Order: sequence, then structure tokens, then C-alpha cells
Amino acid sequence: MAQKGETLVEVKDLCKNFGVTIALSHVDFVVKTGEIRGLIGENGSGKSTVSSIIAGMQPASSGEMFYKGKPWKPATMLEAQKAGIGMIVQEAGTIANISVAENIFLGNYDKFKNGPIINKVAMISEARKALEKIGVTNINPPATMTCRNASSSRSPSACTTTPNC
Repeated sequence: MAQKGETLVEVKDLCKNFGVTIALSHVDFVVKTGEIRGLIGENGSGKSTVSSIIAGMQPASSGEMFYKGKPWKPATMLEAQKAGIGMIVQEAGTIANISVAENIFLGNYDKFKNGPIINKVAMISEARKALEKIGVTNINPPATMTCRNASSSRSPSACTTTPNC
């Protein structure tokens, strides 16, 4: 594990275009271990865009990123999450009619597989631990997702791996 104060994530000259729309223009910043950073700006200023690029949700148009001193260009969110980078999105990111536990581990079921069978008891147990880790005790992991409980269950998914902070 990195020592406190070491560079964890570095973004250099990052740009993102959506057609002719410039979403990010030459962004630079550094996050060191032990730091908590907030991205503040008006709607449309690129906060979610830069975060989503680091988290592997979309590619940059140009620029460089480094994670733990090595070039960082995650192809997917799963790749980023396996390396210790996750993002909690503003929008509801849950799927109705599957359990809270299944939503928390969405795309990350392999750790519960034994051949073609998913060990739901183990998944529910790990989901309960993730919820408790962030102080949530009023959500039942085996419960089926509905519109009513969808908004509060995605954040634990970022707590299911050990973060690098």
C-alpha cells in the first residue's frame, strides 16, 4: 500500500470532446493518498466527465492519466474497480426486479460463482457487510429492488473493494 502523501492519481492535460462540444479542456490535477478532494463547479463544467474518465466509464479525447505512478487508461469500469477505483454516480444506477445484493455486486458476480452457480447466501452476506461499512442498516440485501428503494443502494458498490486512499 502507498504511503500517505504519495501521488495516487495524476491527470495531465486531459481533454474530452463530444463532437464539437468541449467538455474538458486541458485539465490537470493530482490526488495523493490520504487526501479527500472535491470537484466543484457549475452544471456542465466537467466534474462528472473527468471522474467518469478516471473510473473507466468513457475514454478521454487526449491527455494522460497515471495511477500509482503507472500510465492509467482503463477500458471499462470493471477494470478500474478491480484496480481500486470506483465512482458513485449521481443518477440512480440500479436495476429493478433484482435484489439489493445483486445490484451492489452488479458486474462483479465472479467472486460468488462456483461453476455456473452463484452463491447468493455469500453475496447477501457480503452486501450486508458493505452496507454496514457505510452505516446503512435499514436496507435488506435479499429484498427485491423497487423504484422506492433504488436511490439508496448503489453507493455500497463502491465499498465492496478495498479503496486505495
